[in-house]
Amino acid sequence: HEFDTLVCRAVAPLPKLLFWLQPHWEAFQQLLLIKGPNWIAEREEASQRKQLNFVRVQQIASYPLAGTESESVILQVRRNA
Repeated sequence: HEFDTLVCRAVAPLPKLLFWLQPHWEAFQQLLLIKGPNWIAEREEASQRKQLNFVRVQQIASYPLAGTESESVILQVRRNA
């Protein structure tokens, strides 16, 4: 199957998701992730593991996390051309 967009919310940390999806990047155009406040640390870990060499991660939206002073973000992940 081929899909334009795969959406994940509260599934796993970014490095684990990128590892799981690595063999399937051809099946979809983009990955949208809803991530909490730890997303920056997760991105750094993925970068250290060289997982960002093949994909581009871009924050496309953010919004307050209800009941906290933190925020959640929506990240767009696309494979590099």
